[in-house]
Amino acid sequence: MFSFFNNISIKHKLIFTFSFFALLVGLFVFFFFPYQQRKQILRQATEKSIAITKMTADNLAASLEFMDTATARDVLNVLKDNEDFVFVVVSDADGKPFASINQRHALQTAFLQP
Repeated sequence: MFSFFNNISIKHKLIFTFSFFALLVGLFVFFFFPYQQRKQILRQATEKSIAITKMTADNLAASLEFMDTATARDVLNVLKDNEDFVFVVVSDADGKPFASINQRHALQTAFLQP
């Protein structure tokens, strides 16, 4: 199968071998690093959104307890400028929307039933 490999000089054998391994390493880097980078970006975005969600939930607790929609809207308006959130919907204990940002988009993505 590799009979041609026996007929070439040692110099060419070394060049071929090192070139082959360099190609393997290059392919590994080409496919592995973008995958790892996407995975890390997704993990960081998830951690950031969870932290923001916890802070917002703490700030909305009193508004939900006293059914104060004006204060809830004020808290959610802070998230309007955050490009990481497409929509925010806060539901009461019965599952009815209490306050929201871009609720129309939530309906389009079937997050909320109309």
